[in-house]
Amino acid sequence: MSCHSFDAMTLWILGYPDQAEKKAQEAISLARDLGYPFTLTWCLSMIGKYYSMRRDYAGAGKVIAEGLTLTKEYGFSFFADSLMAYRVIGSASQGRIDEMTAGGGNPGGFTAAGYELAHTWARSSIAEALGNLGQVDLGLALLAEARELMERNDERYVESEIYRIDGELKLKQASRSSSTPANSIKAESEAEESFLKAIEIARERGAKTLELRAATSLSRMLVKNGRQDEALRLLQPVHDWFTEGFDWPELQAARSILDDLKATSISSTDPKRPIRSLAR
Repeated sequence: MSCHSFDAMTLWILGYPDQAEKKAQEAISLARDLGYPFTLTWCLSMIGKYYSMRRDYAGAGKVIAEGLTLTKEYGFSFFADSLMAYRVIGSASQGRIDEMTAGGGNPGGFTAAGYELAHTWARSSIAEALGNLGQVDLGLALLAEARELMERNDERYVESEIYRIDGELKLKQASRSSSTPANSIKAESEAEESFLKAIEIARERGAKTLELRAATSLSRMLVKNGRQDEALRLLQPVHDWFTEGFDWPELQAARSILDDLKATSISSTDPKRPIRSLAR
């Protein structure tokens, strides 16, 4: 059951969302067949994290609700803290501030027990959500904590995400009305560097889903700045790599950007300005 759960997360990161979902369902099915409350609660917690990572908050909500019922019945307080943390992340990511406050606004109640595993992901996810809610400075502070945890514990499976989220938050800094033109240009340049670093790390590790996220973020920025040809050349090959999950929202978002770019009828004979190097 644990192997199926970890396989689900790994396959999703590697770019196989349909196979990942199959493994997630196999994990839940096996846990139910075994009939042990602890095993099922563990499984629901793991799959809650998996759904939260892939931003399927409806799927996450179902397993979280079932898991919390079991934690209350059997006193599995550790899993209750974990499941509540995933609920907070989902609420924040969907802009449901009231629910986030009700959940404690904490990326993990297990912090009090000194538990740090998964906090690199949890804190970075909350940081992105806070940025989307306009709390950019708080998001950057939380992202710095995630980075520190990553370095201390060498927990690097979302290192690409940390750089991508850093880029997104810096773009939000640049868009502030109080930003001077010089500061905005500097912030956008730093954001581009973060996106490129995110793409580089994802490519090195074969993390195609994380590469798609970073390439989508950078492509949006390039389009906004009138660099459509670069955006097309960056995003098209990443999108075209995928052989499954065509109804997956993140792949659909990338396809939407590509459709818009192609609709502008950019000529292949236009002067090509190279995208900044991915080399270290």
